[in-house]
Amino acid sequence: MALSPQQLPWDARSIRLTKIPSGPSCSTRSSSSRQFSGQRVAMPQAFSVGSTLAALLCQRLRAKRRRRRPLTSLFDGFLTSETYQTSLPSEVKLGKLLTWARKQDSMKLHPCLTIGQSQLQLSVPVAAGTPIIGVLEDAFLGISDGREKPWQRISEAARNQHPEWWSLHLGINVVKECLSPSSELWEAYIKSVAPQPASALFWSPPQAQQLQDAIMKKKLQSRIKAIQDFHKEVVVPAFDDVPAPSDFEVAQGIVTAASRGIEVRPGRRALLPLLDLVGPPEATVLAGTPAESNCELQIERKGGPGGKDIAILLASRDLKEGEKLCRPMEIPPDDLLLDHGLSTTRPDDVTIHVGLKKGVVQPWQLSTLRKVMDLAPDNKPGDWVASAKVRRSSTLIKTFDPKLLAAARVLGGKSREDVLGAEWNLMSNEEMLNSGLEGLSATHRRRALWVLKQAVEGALASYETTLTEDEEVVQQLEGRERAALAYRIGKKRVLQDAREKLEKADEKIRIKRARREKESSLPTAVTGKRASTAGMGFG
Repeated sequence: MALSPQQLPWDARSIRLTKIPSGPSCSTRSSSSRQFSGQRVAMPQAFSVGSTLAALLCQRLRAKRRRRRPLTSLFDGFLTSETYQTSLPSEVKLGKLLTWARKQDSMKLHPCLTIGQSQLQLSVPVAAGTPIIGVLEDAFLGISDGREKPWQRISEAARNQHPEWWSLHLGINVVKECLSPSSELWEAYIKSVAPQPASALFWSPPQAQQLQDAIMKKKLQSRIKAIQDFHKEVVVPAFDDVPAPSDFEVAQGIVTAASRGIEVRPGRRALLPLLDLVGPPEATVLAGTPAESNCELQIERKGGPGGKDIAILLASRDLKEGEKLCRPMEIPPDDLLLDHGLSTTRPDDVTIHVGLKKGVVQPWQLSTLRKVMDLAPDNKPGDWVASAKVRRSSTLIKTFDPKLLAAARVLGGKSREDVLGAEWNLMSNEEMLNSGLEGLSATHRRRALWVLKQAVEGALASYETTLTEDEEVVQQLEGRERAALAYRIGKKRVLQDAREKLEKADEKIRIKRARREKESSLPTAVTGKRASTAGMGFG
């Protein structure tokens, strides 16, 4: 069932445009900065607590910032209305971080580790197994207690309201440290934070519209709304006398944590200076080009000096000179886009829908489907939608979710007995769900295949462009537009593969039927086969 334009999760015409915050914050610290906005503004020492002049200047600064931007940036799930491309940390900043890291006792770097196009690489070939970066637990940047009043309140609220949202917990620390670093380690780390993250959370409405996938748009909208709600309900009230960080800045901290946080112990994630810049293979290649990881990350418990934990990045194969470093991260394509702003055309799964129209679907079919899957109400009263996933696989049965196969089996049958057999009332829900398309007559099986094909074609029709059109232009695009195109290409390839399997299965049944009809019209002396007596009272 194709989603109509009215069912899309947003309407571009209703977007309210505002500006993205920038500029320094007012703080009682002697020095602070807004790393996220791309500016670093040192506050004079005259800005001390109790100073009348400082209070006056702070008051004017707060008023100026309030005039510059509202507390929330955009209506209905967008953080920016401006169409810009990703801005990674400059090579100068990363070079300074590299120089700083070489001087730290808690970090060990390969002498030929360099920066190229804002990514880590080696200036000489190295053999597989060569250590490239080592980080002791002294340099693990995790979740702190946040003793400052506003941050303590925010951290406690995050743990209580969203106990499983680890990137929010760690991201709050990133926001706090980017506004006012508490240590030399944090001050060095924030040099590597992207001014304009690649994450799809920071795409503009036109860029997000290029995804052409209603399910992904809803995920994107839901993720941003959760951030904006937390900002409005928790972050803003926590700052009584000074302006709060914007929702844009909070989102940047969360995205930094989500894309770079590494599980150093079960249930504990941390940021690892320099090492966590080595991302998934998709970050090092053009969209649509097969990628191969070349490094592996190992966490050795108490394997470092003094029995400390150590994280080591090793070459997993022989590396060429100048080859960008990347490591396997096993990220689902949706999270790859949401957290990293990256995409791939590798096989994925796609959610498709089967429409159940009132007056067309029989009551017994609806009641049977309710036992094996969740049904969602459609636009019209009495209409329902059954949804499940399709994935790329070698066989038809593995391509479709068992729920979809069950729906096709039920909708293609004439009665419960026809669908499930004479003892249908004794079957458990699990047995119904796992029945697949086995044991069906040729006619029933063809009807079931038709149901699946209609659902697949409906999903393909929901996209604004065809797979062929996308593949013709993908090499001409770059940046976020290319990532969006690669994402929808991956989805369409899964659907096209599923449609081809359905057509082959249907053609196979048709050929078998034609062969049987031809053989039945010939004499037994020609075919050598005896006519069946089944159904004539002879067995």
